[in-house]
Amino acid sequence: AGLPLTYKTGGVCDSWEATSDKLILHVRPGIVWSGLRINKVMEKRAVVAEDIVFHYRRLIDPASGRGGYLRGIDWIKKPEMDSIYADGTDKVVFETNYFHADWDGILQGGGGQLFAPESFEASLPDNLTWENMVGTGPFWVKEYSPGSHVKLGANPNYWQKATIDGKEYRTPFVDEYVLPMIKDETTAVAALQTATADLYLRVTPPHVPAIK
Repeated sequence: AGLPLTYKTGGVCDSWEATSDKLILHVRPGIVWSGLRINKVMEKRAVVAEDIVFHYRRLIDPASGRGGYLRGIDWIKKPEMDSIYADGTDKVVFETNYFHADWDGILQGGGGQLFAPESFEASLPDNLTWENMVGTGPFWVKEYSPGSHVKLGANPNYWQKATIDGKEYRTPFVDEYVLPMIKDETTAVAALQTATADLYLRVTPPHVPAIK
């Protein structure tokens, strides 16, 4: 049901080794927390293995009320907190009871989004606010207006490059990305027809002929 690992490329981690008793994730060299947020909770810094350990230990902790696919699974050895640890700055180790063919799906499905530990330290306990979120991805949240829009800015330190005709370019290719919240479908379709919006994913059949 999932995409084979042969066709996957890691983001924060660029390679891995999975055996019957261990899963080892290798942190991508040069990947950084952007440091870009409304509240200045941190400076830009390198992502290290301890950041990922913090993330998964927090998820598996019953007190967090989170965990997704990770909750209740016996693939990772127990006690969970001691079986997930950092080996240096660039290796994350999960001690396991057996080899699980869908280990990547479990970590993705139960893992959610990775945020810097500093973001949680700056927020209320286990209640991450958008103003404090710091990530590693192509964009950062510049503005959030409930019921109106989310405005994203480009991360100049994003790790992924695009090669076009043999030349390497930085990504993303846009400086700003706005996600409007339009609850009325007719209004959303009108925005698409007039090129006020570039993309609308929930067009229903009655509007298809007009858009074509």
